[in-house]
Amino acid sequence: MHELPTSVLCYGGWTNKGSTSGFQFGGISLTKADESWNATTGTKPSALAAYRATFIMKNVIVLFLILLSLSGFDNKSPGVYVTIKNGSKETFKNLHIKIQGQDYFFHDLKSGGSTKPINVDKTYRYCYTEVVTKKDTLIFQPTDFVGETLHKSGRLVMELYIIPEEGTDRDLRMR
Repeated sequence: MHELPTSVLCYGGWTNKGSTSGFQFGGISLTKADESWNATTGTKPSALAAYRATFIMKNVIVLFLILLSLSGFDNKSPGVYVTIKNGSKETFKNLHIKIQGQDYFFHDLKSGGSTKPINVDKTYRYCYTEVVTKKDTLIFQPTDFVGETLHKSGRLVMELYIIPEEGTDRDLRMR
């Protein structure tokens, strides 16, 4: 009986090595125990071994691409994500805010509820706000932003509340 030579893939080529037969790629080995081997040349892998190698390489490439796509791509836009929260006991029928000259409108913001985040380039911690409730229309008008921090990234929650909750002379406040 003849001893069969071993073929090992070395980054693109087959070589004879040792006395066991197999296929190796990136630390993954496939043995040829179940395949017929050409004892004359000893350097050709069978179709099954080539298929296995191709299958493993494709899976390694697919896994690499999946990991690459999941690692390091952030689809969030730069800027500040602003959320408006209703801190009063009333539902806001309509809510109009103005951030850096841009108008935003919301409807039926329940007590304790919040809007979806708005992405803006920059903002201060408060802004022009108009609220329509069942009882009245209230406006919060900032006078100036002297000494305030201009936020350019991150998240900011602006909570609106009404003082006093009852009565006729009520004010809209923001914290």
